[in-house]
Amino acid sequence: MRYSIGLLLICTLLSVPAVADPVGAIAVIVNKGNAVDNLSAKELKAAFEGYGLPGSKDPNIPIVYLKGESENKFNLKVLGISSKKVKVYWLKRVFAGESDLRKILKTAAEVKAFIGQNETAIGFIPAADLDDSIKPISIDGKKHDDPAYKIQ
Repeated sequence: MRYSIGLLLICTLLSVPAVADPVGAIAVIVNKGNAVDNLSAKELKAAFEGYGLPGSKDPNIPIVYLKGESENKFNLKVLGISSKKVKVYWLKRVFAGESDLRKILKTAAEVKAFIGQNETAIGFIPAADLDDSIKPISIDGKKHDDPAYKIQ
């Protein structure tokens, strides 16, 4: 009897799917008062490269990064480069006389608070941390919970 319980336990553990990515989907967020509801992948990349949001008269919008695994995943999926290369990109812009528009925060709560206080800012957090204090936007018409969403 002991062996069958042990065997049952092992089979149960082996049948549980492994979690491939602990970060999960990353939601791109803006202030609830921001008119942006959807961005194309190209517009999203441009925003995080410091070129502003579509329809904005000011390209110098705050870009809010969440430090850690989400940052690495976001940079690779959206910008196509590593976090180290993103830092180099912004250093080059600073040396060219432009400002570094990034605000790098440590927690999703800090990102949500900053976005909630800045109507023109854009940022990202794990989709699991979404609440009604901020507005998630669609990318190429896909929401963060759609299997075809770009930042999975």
